[in-house]
Amino acid sequence: MNDSIPVDILVVEDNDSERDSIVEALEASLPDAALLALRDGEQALDYLFRRGEWTDRSANGFPKLILLDLAMPRADGFSVLAKVRSQNVEEALMLTPVVIFSDSHVTADISRSYRLGANSFIKNP
Repeated sequence: MNDSIPVDILVVEDNDSERDSIVEALEASLPDAALLALRDGEQALDYLFRRGEWTDRSANGFPKLILLDLAMPRADGFSVLAKVRSQNVEEALMLTPVVIFSDSHVTADISRSYRLGANSFIKNP
């Protein structure tokens, strides 16, 4: 993806087939949206906070929507969500809607997601 193009939707999902399905559905329904799909929470944090391979990324704003899995390697969805909702980030990122997509049907995971600032929790079938 061209670093100068702002990302509309950031998809963070470690399962290749689930990530591909989400991206395919979004591309079909929102063909003009700029999508970025990442494999784990650490990559998402690097992108959002312009670290690692994303150090030179343009600061042209934040995604308009973040779709986030919970169970991922390196940094799980809870960690990413907590950092996105941290008081130490720019207000625009704090206000970016975050939708959790998860296989978890555990009430504690759903409650924790909302306590950390998720806007919605969608259970994968």
